[in-house]
Amino acid sequence: MTNDPEPIPQLESVAGAPRRRVDPAILLVLLASAALLLHAAWVVGPTYDEHFYVATGISYLTDGDYSLNREHPPLLKLLAGVVPWLVGGFGFPQDPGTAFNLPGAFFYQAAGDRWPLLLFLGRLPLCLLTLVGEVVFYVATRRWFGRVPAIVATAALAFDPNVIAHGSLAALDMGTATLMTVALFAWISALRRPSPGARLGAGVAMGLACATKFTALVLWPVLLVSAVATAAAARSLRPLATLAIVVAVSLGAFSATYGFEARSVASVRLHPEFAEEVDPPPMTAGAFVERVGSRVDESTFRARLFDTGVAQGARNALEVWLLGAAEPRRGDSTPLVAPVAPEERLAIVRALGALTDAPGEVRKRAFEVVLAEDELPEQERDRILGDLARVDLAERGGDPIEAWREFYARNRTASWDVVVFRTGWIDGLVRTLFGDHRPVPLLVALKGLDRQLAHASTGHASYYRGEEIGVADESGSYPLYYLDVLVHKNPIGFVAAVLLGLVVALRRVGRWGRLEAALVVGTSALLLVTFALGNTLMGVRYVLPLLPLGAVLVGRAVAAFPRAATALVAVGVLESIWMHPHELMYFNLLAGGPDRGTYITVLGDDWGQDTAAFGRWCEEHREEIDRAGGMFFDPYIEADLVALGLERTMPVLRNVQGLVAVNAVSQRRWAQRYSWLEDHPVIARVGWTIRIYDTRPRR
Repeated sequence: MTNDPEPIPQLESVAGAPRRRVDPAILLVLLASAALLLHAAWVVGPTYDEHFYVATGISYLTDGDYSLNREHPPLLKLLAGVVPWLVGGFGFPQDPGTAFNLPGAFFYQAAGDRWPLLLFLGRLPLCLLTLVGEVVFYVATRRWFGRVPAIVATAALAFDPNVIAHGSLAALDMGTATLMTVALFAWISALRRPSPGARLGAGVAMGLACATKFTALVLWPVLLVSAVATAAAARSLRPLATLAIVVAVSLGAFSATYGFEARSVASVRLHPEFAEEVDPPPMTAGAFVERVGSRVDESTFRARLFDTGVAQGARNALEVWLLGAAEPRRGDSTPLVAPVAPEERLAIVRALGALTDAPGEVRKRAFEVVLAEDELPEQERDRILGDLARVDLAERGGDPIEAWREFYARNRTASWDVVVFRTGWIDGLVRTLFGDHRPVPLLVALKGLDRQLAHASTGHASYYRGEEIGVADESGSYPLYYLDVLVHKNPIGFVAAVLLGLVVALRRVGRWGRLEAALVVGTSALLLVTFALGNTLMGVRYVLPLLPLGAVLVGRAVAAFPRAATALVAVGVLESIWMHPHELMYFNLLAGGPDRGTYITVLGDDWGQDTAAFGRWCEEHREEIDRAGGMFFDPYIEADLVALGLERTMPVLRNVQGLVAVNAVSQRRWAQRYSWLEDHPVIARVGWTIRIYDTRPRR
């Protein structure tokens, strides 16, 4: 068996190495990559999610509230918002809710004609992050494989169409892939030579990676297994100590991206960004009596309330006594319940505080009664009202009872049957450790994770090889989906070079060590399996972290077979560049190119990026459109159609006569709705996403 190589020097040791001139070959690769990224960032129209991320980032920087768009961690949204925030002049609205209920209100109306500049400024930091990732990638692969393999592998990564496409957007996917790769490289360095600097760097890198998307959590099993295996092989606890330090530092770095925010569950229970309505728990009249009667003289309470024959549920019980106890039953004018003495009434009002787990409507009626009971001491009434509402008015100030009156006026018509966490283990953990009223560190992050787990379990409307996919079936989704996507969404030369590198890596030929090979191949396999088992089929963007890892294998292939692997990469680069700047819709020749490739899958490729160009096309062909009877179009984007020059378009109805434009994602995902268009000719195409049909009768 071949011995492992000497420990690989840690990445940060480059700073202490003798100064060398920058290699002109890698400089050329990086400059070409920067040119492609910046050009795409300038000319590609806004995509579906970018409105949310740029506006959210500006909001975070403006008011420090991280609850908006809480389903993803904040780091990349902060990057997307920081340059526009520093430049200023975009008129962020005073009420941030306006921007996120209707992103166009911020992105187009507030920015006005400057929205293209706002979009470009939001994209700039993400372009820079992609370039930084390419530099780190080159440094690591050069130390592993040498100069030429590192240059070729970096070129394979930098010119991959998916890297250019997603690296030039104010979105989260390429930034996640970049920081996950940096974190993995830093972890390898820390395991090889566990100096304080290496451990600190790995911890910060892991924390920042986890602050991009929750996808990065997949790295933690990799770190745990590799630390245990390395400790066992070396018969040393140092790898476990390294892991412990990395965990502690990463948690601090992750918390810092949230501004060390902490909130109680009660303070966000009715917050629109946290509350999710659920079916109310059942509560019988008997349960109501047991709950409330246990706090007063149960025999008296039962006699007065229920022994009169009322047994139709807790809500009826409340209507009988809590709302006055004077309503007749079955036409009888005699009240069901006799009046009670003041002290007896006060005891029962106090007992209503036991209804904290009752259905929302029951708690709401009890809240109303307690709020109106002036005989209760203010402090006691304040506590009971908080328990019944399950909220915390910590920032109310002034008269607490008046604050509760204002609260009830705002929320009396809202559902009180809400939860903060749908995922059982998250809800149980938070309740056990903190209860409802103690501040929970990273509550927003936990809610985001809860949201992502719910999304993964229910799936997402998508399309795959002729099937309109909603929620995946019981067989466990489509396990080959992401492998299929990776094969057809990357240049054939790149795919072939990766496979060659995988074969070489598994044989452990050459200088590359067992640790590096295991971590790169193992992480790739874990990512692929994790997404294969999920129900959310969102195209190549979800598995972008596999591309840098695949490019590492390209470097391994070049080190073993320089000419053959380099030729494959060169072919792949040529395959990619011809699509610029439409790399989002790239499909290789095996898929039939960008036109036929959409029959495989399209969600995550068509993001509405050609909508702005379509608006310009409509302006250029206005007379032709008017003669045809108008343009019919259902946009696949959250945008202000007036700002994009599409205010005169009409919704698409079956068999309308005129010109009909349809997005590729809509045409595939809702095939039956648009199937009638197949009988009409395509007269134009905008980019690779929008087809324009002439549906007028043929002469």
